[in-house]
Amino acid sequence: TDVEPELNFSSVNKKICGLCYLNFGRGISHDCCKSKAVNNIIDISESLGYKGAEQVASGLLKRKMERENIVSGKQFVLSTGGNLLSVTVGVNENKSKRKKVNQVSFQTIMELSNVLELSKNKTKKLCSTLRSNLTGVESNINIKMTELQDTLETLYECKTEEFLDGDEIVVRDIVYVKNTTEFIKFIIDERGIDTPNAIARISIDGGQNFLKVIINVFDPKNHYSSSEMYEDSGVKRCFIFAIVEMVSEDNGNLRKLLEPLKLEEVDFSLAFDLKCANSVFGLSSHSGKYACLYCEGECSLKAGKLRTLGSIDLCYDQYVCEGKKRLKMQDYKNVINHRLIYLKENQETILEHIVPPPELHIMMGVVDKLCTMLLCVWPPFQNWLKTHYILMRGYHGVGLDGNNANKFMSLLDVLERDVTLTAAIDILPIINCLRKFS
Repeated sequence: TDVEPELNFSSVNKKICGLCYLNFGRGISHDCCKSKAVNNIIDISESLGYKGAEQVASGLLKRKMERENIVSGKQFVLSTGGNLLSVTVGVNENKSKRKKVNQVSFQTIMELSNVLELSKNKTKKLCSTLRSNLTGVESNINIKMTELQDTLETLYECKTEEFLDGDEIVVRDIVYVKNTTEFIKFIIDERGIDTPNAIARISIDGGQNFLKVIINVFDPKNHYSSSEMYEDSGVKRCFIFAIVEMVSEDNGNLRKLLEPLKLEEVDFSLAFDLKCANSVFGLSSHSGKYACLYCEGECSLKAGKLRTLGSIDLCYDQYVCEGKKRLKMQDYKNVINHRLIYLKENQETILEHIVPPPELHIMMGVVDKLCTMLLCVWPPFQNWLKTHYILMRGYHGVGLDGNNANKFMSLLDVLERDVTLTAAIDILPIINCLRKFS
């Protein structure tokens, strides 16, 4: 018979069988079988510790890849004594097959900075991170940010004014555009908009503890001039025209904010909420008897004579002649202040033509009223709203805000189906009314 090969294993008189690779020695049973060789080698590898075993496994894989010319990232199979095992080692290093990353432009960086509300220093860190991972960021971003900041600083001015805050007089700083005409021209040139097609839309808002005048300059036929991410008419592409902190939308406060802008020198359209609109055109708050911006009717469903710029001026002149008695404001159709804009416009101009009713207010008003009616005549409606994650919250009292109102209107078919299943068909006319409104 052939002599069984023996391999020295350690200095303590242990040996490895050259056939089955089992440790054997004095007092150790040796049931030699060639089919057990693989498992025995695995046991020996694990006796080296988990790191040593991993090095053995990786070494075997590396040698197989070298022997069979298997490139990194390519899948191959290993024999297991049973089902084949598919393995992929490493990643594809073929640079020609990598997806090309376009250079991140200065415009994109500024849009990211705007969306993420990053400071200048954080924007610099963003650029550094992108460069270290993508190596595709436009050069000199920091210099261009500084140049942009310097350019904007030349367009704005700051002054101190007294404002009314409740019953107190407070001193606040106003930041405003020096030259309205030049500023609008600057935006048009920067965005490459054709001047005859450009619309300057001015908004006034008192949210977030700031009273501000905002402008969007855009071409209605092409809302994406220099940004593929945001429309020129959207909030992310607007500019601050004038801003002051911690003052109300009072007529006097608005006058001090608007006067430096000299809006009568430019053509513009308006967009603001009804509360602000009343202040701008000299009307009292909406709690007044004749507080509608568009007509001189009482606060009921019956419409009155349409307001014009001339009718507002006439009412205010009469109010002044009678001594500005606020308790008698209803005698002057609730016009208690001088209007602030369109001072050179035709006196016959109807307000509805220059200040269109806000779409959001109209939708919320109609949907709120009909939803409140549904709650009264069909109590399960409240659970139906919860089931579809629609919240009745609103801005004043119970109602739907804009997002929830839109979501509700998109589910009218579902509502009609559920109402029909519960035999509450007497409320179908309300649903039909909502459908016609949509």
